[in-house]
Amino acid sequence: RELHDDTLQALIALNQRVQLAQLDVNGGPASAGLSRSLAEIQSLSDQTIQNLRRFTRALRPIYLEELGLSAALEMLARENSQPAGLAIQFRRAGTERRLPEAAELALYRIAQEALSNVIRHARASQAELIIDYQPGRVTLVMQDNGIGFSVPESPAEFAPSGHFGFLGMHERAEAIGARLEISSRPGQGTRVAVKLETAPGSEDNLDLTSRQVE
Repeated sequence: RELHDDTLQALIALNQRVQLAQLDVNGGPASAGLSRSLAEIQSLSDQTIQNLRRFTRALRPIYLEELGLSAALEMLARENSQPAGLAIQFRRAGTERRLPEAAELALYRIAQEALSNVIRHARASQAELIIDYQPGRVTLVMQDNGIGFSVPESPAEFAPSGHFGFLGMHERAEAIGARLEISSRPGQGTRVAVKLETAPGSEDNLDLTSRQVE
């Protein structure tokens, strides 16, 4: 909240001052360089504002709190698709229902980390984020068509090989009693799946129409 109300607002005010300064620049050879410098400052401040907005949303996923896991995952895919130059498709299957707060947050963080790995390391052109609600189980899947890698036999081997993000995903999954499965081979993309068993009778908590968003 402080990042949003203080730092972000200060950056927006700075950006507005730069715009006003540009209006005050008079024509002529001497002012051309100053105008270019002001334009560069404005471009940098615009980019910083966008990055900070994404950062604050990641720290406190408002969509997750207010609308649930499915809506939060959909926005996660939308917000990361264009900036990353990656076609990310979001798909929901089954009848959506709310899960315990800790479970929804853990699944969302796992999706964040999996998507971050795709953007930073996979060199993929396409990715798909899927949430599947079935009776007694919820499955989250992140898969891509990237370069892939050799998956260690044990989660403990992720850290020595530099895959700290995958180790964190395993820990988050274990904390909510879910099972994490990572499938990948060099040149054949990567698939991360999290399977969470749910309590009987929880299937009727929320009933929404299935949708697919690209």
